[in-house]
Amino acid sequence: MVIIVSAFEELSYKKNATQSPLYPGTSYDASNAVDRNVGTCMRTEGIGLKSVYHSAWWNVDLGGIYNIYSVNILFKNYEGYECREGLYGERCSQLCSGNCKDNETCNHVTGQCDKGCTTGWKGAMCDEECVDGTFGYDCNGNCSANCLNELPCNKTTGHCDDGCNPGYTDSDCKTQCDQSYGENCRYACGEHCVNQTCDRFNGSCLLGRTDGQSFHKYSEKIRLLTEELIESSKQMLLWIIGFSVALAVCVLFVIITCTITILRKKACHAKRKTEDKQPCLRSTPTAKHPVTTNIVSNYQELNTEKERNAYESILLQ
Repeated sequence: MVIIVSAFEELSYKKNATQSPLYPGTSYDASNAVDRNVGTCMRTEGIGLKSVYHSAWWNVDLGGIYNIYSVNILFKNYEGYECREGLYGERCSQLCSGNCKDNETCNHVTGQCDKGCTTGWKGAMCDEECVDGTFGYDCNGNCSANCLNELPCNKTTGHCDDGCNPGYTDSDCKTQCDQSYGENCRYACGEHCVNQTCDRFNGSCLLGRTDGQSFHKYSEKIRLLTEELIESSKQMLLWIIGFSVALAVCVLFVIITCTITILRKKACHAKRKTEDKQPCLRSTPTAKHPVTTNIVSNYQELNTEKERNAYESILLQ
């Protein structure tokens, strides 16, 4: 009887293994892949678009030439294991933003930065850069308004990288010049300024000069200011006089108009009273005398004519 026994040997067990790029420390050495312990693994630095590494490799030296029957590789991206740092999502196929606070990796499921964003970034995924004028963690800081030429500050530090406007200094341009002036307070106030105090913008002496020039300088300023004040007073006086004259003319016009109206009303009222008191002539009854019919008829005709003429005369008046 001939018995034939066939078996397969694990050729890679504890053989020499190498990898690139290397991961910091010794916990993820290349030899972990061939130690028959599924609890230990090899690991390299992250690769991808945002990484300095675009490829990775691992190999094992079997120490000879063999016929290979099968190759088994076990990755720790199956259910129950987290993605390696910098990756998240289904099958760990998506890259974290890389902007999580304190260089923390993102959530391996959602990709969000659970502890917030690093300086200069905001949003749940920390993939939104701060807008101009803001800086710091989650963009909660406001830049100084004194950065040179109103340029935005550094979104990470809040510093005015291009310098400060005249009159201000320090990295954030929030400190006013003291005994100095100009951009970034680079120029010292003149020694001839009293207490070496000057305007922080143009360097002019605020408290006067110690070399005798201040008296003449400020006397000239006072003279010019006095002339401007006098000229302004003259213009104001002319306006007041013109306004007063116009107001007086208006008041006088109103008084004259009212007076004429009142006199007219009084004249009309007096005329009406005179017409109402004018007497009216009436015909007096004639006495009966024993005269002939012809004589009475003639007398009454004449008397009636006179009364009519007198009444018409009154009406004409």
